[in-house]
Amino acid sequence: MNRQLWNWHFAALALAGGSAVAADGGAVFGRAVTDVIVAGAAAGEADRSREDWEPACSATNPQYGAITFIRRKRGPVLMVAISNAPLKNLKRDFIGNRNAQDWGLVFDRNGDGRIDQLVYHIGPLPIEPDNSVSNLPPLSGDEVRLTREQMLALLDHMKLGFWQALDSDGDGRADHYAFPAKRKASGWYRGWAVIAAQGKACRIVGRDGSEVEDCVASTDGRDLESATFVAHRWAADPGAVLDAFNGAARECRLSAADFLR
Repeated sequence: MNRQLWNWHFAALALAGGSAVAADGGAVFGRAVTDVIVAGAAAGEADRSREDWEPACSATNPQYGAITFIRRKRGPVLMVAISNAPLKNLKRDFIGNRNAQDWGLVFDRNGDGRIDQLVYHIGPLPIEPDNSVSNLPPLSGDEVRLTREQMLALLDHMKLGFWQALDSDGDGRADHYAFPAKRKASGWYRGWAVIAAQGKACRIVGRDGSEVEDCVASTDGRDLESATFVAHRWAADPGAVLDAFNGAARECRLSAADFLR
């Protein structure tokens, strides 16, 4: 999505007073938000060569520890890692998982020099394929028993899962969050629960970016549920993580030229 189109879409959302629940069940967030979520997930699932990675800069955060920006050699920042100490030897400390605690992809979509999309790693999730799902083993319920063939089918469809935080209006604060959503009936993941940070709207969004149905927070606030899907809130305050990464970027004096768009 080009910068002008991105800014135009989000200016329209801001003038409308942000997201609101659609009484007729139609689109709430619009493709300007959902397409970026789809693109972020695709970037997370993509294969990445690790041979030419290098640490760009590290900064220390009192809550999260060392925050290290990782880039390709002489290229833009690809991701950010959280660790006990600044990452210096990526092959040992990050790829070998001896030091790094977690990581996420970061983007500066509007080119203002601040991170406005964070795609934060969760781990492998069973992702429902786009084709027929009739042969997928059921994964819902308190006790799941799989045959060897079903286990192989499950492994074939495991992909990295991510939650996301978006700053859609460019004010430096996250205003939309997305969490992987799974079907209640089967336990397979298919899209996301997207929620406005102000709590004005929650929608299930499919992997093609289309909005499916409304969702609400569970009684304990840990999940987002709709009639068909449920999504766990993997982070209590995703915006705080985005704030920490932007703070580290400022300390590292990173600019728009240092980030992927």
